[in-house]
Amino acid sequence: DEIGELPLPLQPKLLRAMREGAPRHTLIANANQRVTENNWDQVEALLKLQTVSDPNVVYNFHFYAPMIFTHQGATWGWDMLRHFRNVPYPSSPEAVAPVAANTPEVARNYVISYGKERWNRREIESRLRPAADWAKRHGVPLTANEFGVYRHAAPEVDRNAYLRDVRAAFEKLGIGWAMWEYKGGFGVVTEQGGKRIVLPGTARALGLKVPPSALPAPPRRVGIRGVKAMEKAGWVLTFQDEFNGTKLDAAKWEDKYWHGRTHSNNEQQYYAPDGYELKDGVLRFKAEKRSMGGMPYTSGMIASHDKFAQQYGWFEIRAKFPHGKGMWPAFWLLPATKKWPPEIDVLEILGHETDKVYFTTHWNDAEGKHKSHGGNWTGPDFSKDFHTFAVEWTPKEAIWYVDGVERYRSDQGIPHEPMYLIANLAVGGNWPGNPDETTPFPGIMEIDYIRAYQRKERLQK
Repeated sequence: DEIGELPLPLQPKLLRAMREGAPRHTLIANANQRVTENNWDQVEALLKLQTVSDPNVVYNFHFYAPMIFTHQGATWGWDMLRHFRNVPYPSSPEAVAPVAANTPEVARNYVISYGKERWNRREIESRLRPAADWAKRHGVPLTANEFGVYRHAAPEVDRNAYLRDVRAAFEKLGIGWAMWEYKGGFGVVTEQGGKRIVLPGTARALGLKVPPSALPAPPRRVGIRGVKAMEKAGWVLTFQDEFNGTKLDAAKWEDKYWHGRTHSNNEQQYYAPDGYELKDGVLRFKAEKRSMGGMPYTSGMIASHDKFAQQYGWFEIRAKFPHGKGMWPAFWLLPATKKWPPEIDVLEILGHETDKVYFTTHWNDAEGKHKSHGGNWTGPDFSKDFHTFAVEWTPKEAIWYVDGVERYRSDQGIPHEPMYLIANLAVGGNWPGNPDETTPFPGIMEIDYIRAYQRKERLQK
């Protein structure tokens, strides 16, 4: 493996030496050279390999072009990758324009260039054809045992379209293939309630047949339920704020974190005492371009630390969110001990993509290293109207709902301690990026209510 890292004269010598020690084994000669830091297309490196007259040597390369699409959102390798999200495929200047507008300036030109390259099935085939011609010319078998798309930041439909087109090109050109990986960020399966579930769109893109038992269960539909309907379903209301007054209920909330009025993540807001208002039964957080507390923006938040915390249960908010680059509204749970992690994010929305909601858990592993796991769901534009978001947190898993329909579940990083509530409207930060000239101010997050429930049998225990 990785024979492509060796100087050309040594490559056939190494293969012959390996053959002497392993006369019956199939040897894989891999062109494992990165052409550049931001290009892991190994076709060029493959063309430089020295072949040997041994029919039991298979030549191999990896194909991750274009990397701006296949590795968007990755936190390893090329440093620019973390800035790319929702990059489309196929690409064109028109298709990438909205994404480029919401990409940090340091990375924006890469998105624009990707659009000009017009990646599609024809372009992929043209990039792979030299590899197929090389193998035919030398009379050697050829495989690509790694290709794929990191799925956590790529649009699902576009990811599957790319996988379908790459597979079709491999098969047309006579190149064997294997996708990286089985389970994980590039994988064909995920976990649902402790069970491995095939991603059906990905399986179809790869031409695989999936037994019904391996497909995801249909989403659970509980409907949008009021307090009485929840009680009939076996829940007991343990916390409620309908925001019907004119002042924040000090018995339930603080308007700041326990540690102060600013936060980490390179967020740019100061949570001002007047960064919110209550009117007509709605709590409104106001993100404004106003300097205070050493920050260029002010905004609003509420937190129930030292007032209410609960271990397990149902936590729900009905809210409407602002549109605009740099807006970062959230509803989340943190431990009553004030030691982070764990954390459950009931919802996070980025202002430049208000039709997508993110669900996440955070925890420390056995070595004390931070881990996170989550998913997202694309639905209606959540800035246009109020919607209901909830998490059902049990000792074994967390299940997220949007408007009463299950949209994600996970059994990873489940906390086992009381946690308090936070709702906030952050401005700027590492993830959404900072506001720009297109961001409308003030940005308003509106909350109709926040409620928490506990299972009746758990309260009885």
